[in-house]
Amino acid sequence: YEVVGNIPALAFCHNVLGAVYYYTDEFKMALIHFKKQEVLCGHYGKAVAQINLGICYTALNNFEFAQQAFQSATISATAAAEESLMVISKGNHGLACMRDGNMKEAQAHFEEALEKCSVAGDSMGASIILLLLGEIFLSLIHISEPTRLLSISYAVFCLKKKKSYNIHNISTLI
Repeated sequence: YEVVGNIPALAFCHNVLGAVYYYTDEFKMALIHFKKQEVLCGHYGKAVAQINLGICYTALNNFEFAQQAFQSATISATAAAEESLMVISKGNHGLACMRDGNMKEAQAHFEEALEKCSVAGDSMGASIILLLLGEIFLSLIHISEPTRLLSISYAVFCLKKKKSYNIHNISTLI
């Protein structure tokens, strides 16, 4: 593709190679391909590459570079006017903050992602973000390793409503 000048196809190839290296735990090789993809693309493709870079940096526990990549991805997604990419960027940024132990910053990113889900009408994305917010709230009140999604959803519901409900009646609320 390089020889014939098909830049979009070349960028796509770098994205696929980066993904293959990522899934084989060769994160540094993945970074090389995602960086090559980043320089070949417009705003949309650049945002995808930057999100992937952030995910790789998070896997390498390099949270400073991960945060920079996610911030750049949010800027590129905004320039591309792509709400879904903004949600993915903010959500992954929040996950990186969680892995780094910065729960307050993670919460802020998740709340921004949840707002974007609301604007875009993305109920599945909102559900995932609410579960992640539930994990943060549970960690802040020192409940260890919740084992059931219903418990997490219930906790988020109660914290958002600032009320307590009988757990046996929760099925009537859903």
